[in-house]
Amino acid sequence: MKQIYSSLILLFFLDVSFTSSQTSVNPPFAQYGIYDLDGIKSQEYQQRRAAVIAKMDSGSIAVFRANDPGDRNGGTDYRFRQNDNFLYLTGCNETNSTLILTPNGIRIDSVTIAKAVLFVNGYAKSWSGPNLGLEGAKQVLGFGAEGTKSVVLTTEKLKELLPQILKSINILYYTPSLPDILFDPISNAKFAAEREVRKQLEEKYPNLVIKSSGSLVSNLRSVKSNDELMLMQKAVVSQFEL
Repeated sequence: MKQIYSSLILLFFLDVSFTSSQTSVNPPFAQYGIYDLDGIKSQEYQQRRAAVIAKMDSGSIAVFRANDPGDRNGGTDYRFRQNDNFLYLTGCNETNSTLILTPNGIRIDSVTIAKAVLFVNGYAKSWSGPNLGLEGAKQVLGFGAEGTKSVVLTTEKLKELLPQILKSINILYYTPSLPDILFDPISNAKFAAEREVRKQLEEKYPNLVIKSSGSLVSNLRSVKSNDELMLMQKAVVSQFEL
């Protein structure tokens, strides 16, 4: 086992001093609990979103949803793990959040047209702990920063805007955060959850072509940035120290 760890360390050209040099007593954005961003800057998330938008068809939107909490039993949830693609594009590690991207822009009000819109819980705190809220999403994740053509809104606004948006576009990139197959052993019935979601959307918006949102992100995620490599190195060192 030690030989395996040693090989990994050599592969990443690190020594054990890396972790201590990167650790801060007071991580940035500590008031938000889980948001020190650990080396990935808001500018990099913006670049990722721009790369996705560049791959999209004109007259389309892409919707990326945060994962929902996983119920374990009764009032106890499993430890939350964010949807990978949503996290890759936003840095947001909260439930009840949605990202919409579009190359044509979405009119938010009489003066604001945004190509990236993040919807988050408007409350700064919930029963599960601190939330970003609107101000946190601006400070930490950079939504609404000058020149980014982005904006952050509350989740309640999503219900108001999304139906209007879906009626005005031709293509929707969307992959539900659901298992491929749901199985009930009592009735011996199988349900194709993603297929059912697509069916409902196609019936409600008959002119809409639905494509997988994962296809927009998969190739981008296969190439790691310098900051991502640093995080991988940090993870290897922390395992070695254990």
